[in-house]
Amino acid sequence: MVKVRSAEVMEGDSGEYEIGSTSVQPGSTISHNNSSSTNAPFGNSLNQFITMKLDDTNFLLWKATVVPVIERYDLDGYLFGSLPCLKKVFEDGSLNPEYKFWFSRDRMLYGWLMTTLSKDVASNIVNPMIKQTAHQLWMTIETYYGANNQSQVYWLQKLLQTTKKGSMKMQAYLSKMKGIADTLAVFGSPVNVEYLISNCLVGLDVEYLAITSILQRLTNLTWPDFSI
Repeated sequence: MVKVRSAEVMEGDSGEYEIGSTSVQPGSTISHNNSSSTNAPFGNSLNQFITMKLDDTNFLLWKATVVPVIERYDLDGYLFGSLPCLKKVFEDGSLNPEYKFWFSRDRMLYGWLMTTLSKDVASNIVNPMIKQTAHQLWMTIETYYGANNQSQVYWLQKLLQTTKKGSMKMQAYLSKMKGIADTLAVFGSPVNVEYLISNCLVGLDVEYLAITSILQRLTNLTWPDFSI
C-alpha cells in the first residue's frame, strides 16, 4: 500500500497555524451558535453515529455517512475550510478572544474524524509529528483516495478478484465487494456491473454452486437485482 503523507503545518511563535490562517481585527466577533451544535453533540467520538471505519474499500460510503453528520451540527465550515484558522495573537500583541472557540471546535472535529479511520488508513495518512487542522486532515484523506494511484488500483483489482465470502454474511460480503468497486471508480478505474457480479459469484462457496450456475446464465442483471 502506498503511503501518502500530509502536508506539513508550521506554527508561528504565537502558536497559531500559519497555513490557512485569517486575521480578525480586535473587537470583531464571529458568530457563536448557542444551539447544541456548539457543544459536544457526539460525546467523545462519532462512533455512536458512525460505526464503520474508513478502509481501502469503503471511501464513498464512509464519506456519504460522515459529511451529513458533520453538516447536521454546523461544523462543515471547519471540515471544508470556509472557517479557516484564526490568529491566536493580533499584530499589536493582544490575544484574539475568538481563537479559543475556533480551536476547540476544530480539535473536537479532528478527533472525531480520527475515530472513524481504521488503523491501517490512519497509519498511512496521518503523521503524528505534524499538527493539522480538521480541514487539512480532510484534504489529506481526499487526496489519498482521489489520486490516480496505479499501485492502489492494481491492489484493489486483485482484491476484487480474490476476495472470498468465507464466514461473512452474504450482505456483508456483497457490501465489501461493492465498496471495492466504488473505490476503484474513485481512482478512475470503474468496474462494470457484469464484471463485479462475476467476481462476486466466483468468491462464493460450493454450497452456492446451483444458484451461481443460474445467475451466470442471466444477462442484463443489475446490481440492485443481484444484491437483494
